[in-house]
Amino acid sequence: MDAGGSTLYFGRTDKGKRAKDWALKMYWKGREVAVHRLPEPAYAVPGMLDELNRTVRVELTLRTPELKRLGMRKVGSWTPAKVAEIWRCYVDKLDFGEATLNLDTVDLGALGIKPRQAHALAAWKAGNDLRSGMSRASFYRLRKELRNLTGHDIACDVPKSNVVPLRRVVTVSPALQPMWADHLTEALAKVA
Repeated sequence: MDAGGSTLYFGRTDKGKRAKDWALKMYWKGREVAVHRLPEPAYAVPGMLDELNRTVRVELTLRTPELKRLGMRKVGSWTPAKVAEIWRCYVDKLDFGEATLNLDTVDLGALGIKPRQAHALAAWKAGNDLRSGMSRASFYRLRKELRNLTGHDIACDVPKSNVVPLRRVVTVSPALQPMWADHLTEALAKVA
């Protein structure tokens, strides 16, 4: 991830090391247009922001050695069907496995609790007894802090939930031209 936590990279290397022959970059388009503002007339286009807020962009970078390996060094070799085939091949390499989003920690960030408090709360919610890892005074100090900030009492057992977690399969598909694209082109032409 990048420093802001909004871009996910696959195939990225540490600074100073030779870059891999290919890389994938994923980011949320809604955040991008919030940070890198479009001209004001673009925001009046109906439906544009709604679509951008639910879109994740996946970019594939192929460097020269990979293009050679694929036999795609000449621009004339790139047909729309071949581009789709190659893109699908690399995107299919993405495996999110058992990746989960802990919404509790996202909500806790809004409360302004410290990272050590968030980690302790997550450990407690996972069923760990925090008393065994710290002194009595430290445990009760942490208990008081968490009770005041979140309402959770880490001295009690974790409440059982009757909610069965659902698993959503993440699929990646090319975005089609949205209905608002022509309106956006017209709005931006007025600015230029």
